[in-house]
Amino acid sequence: MDGLETTHKVRVVTLDGAPWFLATDVCAALGLGLEKGTNTHTRKLDADERRGVTPSQVRGLRGLGATAVSESGLYKLILRSDAPTAAPFKDWVTREVLPAIRKTGGYVLAGADPATVEVGATATGETG
Repeated sequence: MDGLETTHKVRVVTLDGAPWFLATDVCAALGLGLEKGTNTHTRKLDADERRGVTPSQVRGLRGLGATAVSESGLYKLILRSDAPTAAPFKDWVTREVLPAIRKTGGYVLAGADPATVEVGATATGETG
């Protein structure tokens, strides 16, 4: 995944053992407009891919709350995006990850030891 780093901070909260990503941060990182709020971008996600979070669940969150998206919701936002910042991730997933899974049944990042790679995503952030 070389070259896919972003300068945007995306806050992650762990809810029910799974990572959830703040929609405002994801949209900002993708260069998606926030003039009408994140609902413009998250409303097409499945109901179980978006949920409300409160300031008590996310450190530094202001106001009444915000929308968070699940890992699959995050991927859908990226893959649906026409933003130039989404292109490297889309290319990596469609040119490297998915073909490797189809051919070998799995994918391991270059340089990672397959014997020590844990299955599933590990997110750092707040817990709720």
